[in-house]
Amino acid sequence: VTYSQMDGAGPDLLYLAPENYFRVTDMSGNTAEISTQCTWMTTPSVSSVNPSLLLNPFQWTNHGTIAQLDPRPSFDSVVQLTFATPPTSNTYLVPASFAGAFGSDLWLESWSYLADTHRLPENEYPTSNTTLCGPLTESRILPADTYYLTCSVHVKSGATLTLNPGTTIKAYAQDSSGRATTLVIEQGAK
Repeated sequence: VTYSQMDGAGPDLLYLAPENYFRVTDMSGNTAEISTQCTWMTTPSVSSVNPSLLLNPFQWTNHGTIAQLDPRPSFDSVVQLTFATPPTSNTYLVPASFAGAFGSDLWLESWSYLADTHRLPENEYPTSNTTLCGPLTESRILPADTYYLTCSVHVKSGATLTLNPGTTIKAYAQDSSGRATTLVIEQGAK
């Protein structure tokens, strides 16, 4: 959370709650370091917890190799289950129902480079009931709703995927490995 002193009476601030999560690797997979050039009220600690972002490529070489990015945490992410609490002396920060920069709202959608280059999905939030990813080994009926392919889905032999009228399936452009998301009905499946 950033805060700029409007009256010029104090310094501009960047408040990092102890509950915040940061990706600590760069695009080459190197571990980032905490700067010693900043003035810290409390030195931040680094956690190795995976924040389980909806679509965060494991490794990339430049922005041109990313077809799509979704920095929001998944519905079951530790980030959604942890709350950032501003200090009690705070007069300008509002508590959030999540830790980090994003909850379910993709606030970058209308004003960022990622939006301008069509690298963000629509600002719709997949839930545990509307996310489709991985092998489907048992039959499943999808009630009328919008569903999101976040990785490839393979309907295995013996399983049936039933789409009720009014069902929409939207696919992310790629999964976190950079592969296209697909819906594959294997031989013997329906």
